[in-house]
Parts: sequence; structure tokens; C-alpha cells
Amino acid sequence: ESLAADRRAAAVSVLARYAGDCGMIGGQILDLYGETAQLDFEQLLRLHSMKTGALIRCAAILGAIAAGYGAESEEAHRVGEFAQRIGVAFQVLDDVLDVVADEKELGKSIGSDTQKNKTTFLTFYSVDQALEYAAELTEEAVALISDMERSETLVELAYYLVDRTN
Repeated sequence: ESLAADRRAAAVSVLARYAGDCGMIGGQILDLYGETAQLDFEQLLRLHSMKTGALIRCAAILGAIAAGYGAESEEAHRVGEFAQRIGVAFQVLDDVLDVVADEKELGKSIGSDTQKNKTTFLTFYSVDQALEYAAELTEEAVALISDMERSETLVELAYYLVDRTN
């Protein structure tokens, strides 16, 4: 079944917004900057919100559009905020898993220079604090959508992403 022209146009607009300089491309630029400079916490959050968060947010909003909600509707906003939070939580856990894997494989201690001074969430948090932060983001995300009809799969996805071990 084909989407109506207005929904297709809205979807293209959303995709352009989250892929462009305020989304994936902008996040990649900030990531490249972070290769040679130390990022502060707000810059790190923005980087991952623009990259991983924007990618997941875009997919969630496109799903809302396909389901018949407007791109600017409350439902699209809520699933977008949900996606933003699970995207950042995903990245927090990814940083933890990278360091834990390095420790197991290379015998390095947690907190060692495993990524050539690249700023990660473990620059600011211990492993336990980072895991707690990811769990908090996940709970915030779930609270945003848990009362929405047919949100069970998204809720399961959120918990799966924060509980993964690789």
C-alpha cells in the first residue's frame, strides 16, 4: 500500500532533517573534531544525539508517519524523544562494552587509553555510573511511550538494547 503524497513529503522532510547538518552529518563532523580535541559532556551528548540518536529518532518518526500520525504530532514527538533516549543509552552501553572487551582481550585495566584519547561516556563516568545512566535514559524512554497503543515492541527493544552484552 502506498502512502499519501503528503505523508511521503513529510517522510522525505524528516529524513533530510535527521540526515543533514543538524543530524547524522553534523554529528559526524563533531565526531571528527573529537578525534583531535577533548569534548565536554554536553558536546559528547550532542554528538551521539546527532548520530545514533538521530538515526533511531528518524526511523521512529518515519514509523509514526507511516502509521498515520503527522510528523509534528504529539505521537511523533513522543516516539522521537523515546528514540533519542534509547539512542544515547545504546551509545553509553557501547562505550562500556568496548572497554570491558578490551580489558578481557588485552588485559588492560578499565579506564586505560583504549581509544587513543577519544572522548567516551567513560571519560565522565565509571562503568557502574555509565550503566546507571543508560538505565535511567531507558526508563525515561519507556515512560514516554508505555501508555501508547501497541508500544510493547518498542518497550522490549529499549530494554533489549540496554541489557545487551555485545
